[in-house]
Amino acid sequence: MIGVDYGLVMPDGRLTLRSGAVKVFQTPAWAECQDDLMRHAEVAGIPRDTAWNKLTEEQRYWVIHGNPIYKEGQWGKVWYGVKRFFAYLETKSYKMHIRVLLSKYRSYTTCGTCNGARLQGDALLWRVGTKAQADAAMLPAKRFLPQGVKWSREQLEALPGLSLHDLMLMPLDKLRAFFDAVRADSGLDPASADARALEMLLEEICTRLKYLCDVGIGYLTLDRQSRTLSGGEVQRINLTTALAHRW
Repeated sequence: MIGVDYGLVMPDGRLTLRSGAVKVFQTPAWAECQDDLMRHAEVAGIPRDTAWNKLTEEQRYWVIHGNPIYKEGQWGKVWYGVKRFFAYLETKSYKMHIRVLLSKYRSYTTCGTCNGARLQGDALLWRVGTKAQADAAMLPAKRFLPQGVKWSREQLEALPGLSLHDLMLMPLDKLRAFFDAVRADSGLDPASADARALEMLLEEICTRLKYLCDVGIGYLTLDRQSRTLSGGEVQRINLTTALAHRW
């Protein structure tokens, strides 16, 4: 997810609050915010001449999140925090110079809700394949532990199959081998309706994976973001899309 990167906002841990630890406040346009920080830090007992990386966790939290007693409408009277300052900037993002300013302090950060899986929690509870098939495809220690579940690491590694995010983390050539194994040993009666439906699904998955590997991108993973792909990789993915719709 795209959000404010406080490592860019406070890039030099050797600086103090007085000497400009909060980089975004060190311009004439936002000098008033620097003055607010200095005034309220003195009242709150926050060291203004101690290096940022020497401040305690609670003191840095105060600088970023503001005074806990802050309420709407107290801007300037109570320390609002760097986080609320950026929230204020977001309301002014229709202005070009504000968008440029925000872009300097944004970066991609891992979502705290899904822990980078980019899937709903319920979807991560489903698993594909048997334990033997999973062990052959991915080491148990590398399997993804969903956010918020009450499993221990040992319980996760004892579960059969792989989660959807595990499959997304595997290179396409290994993922193809995994689904080939699942297709060869579904454990269902071949004459049953479930077996026929599963065969149609697995055939489609295996065919798509075969095309992706045949065009030479078997080293990619499904969680790879499209913005990180090279032009040639994008073209080969588009080629496999055309091949898959040959009918």
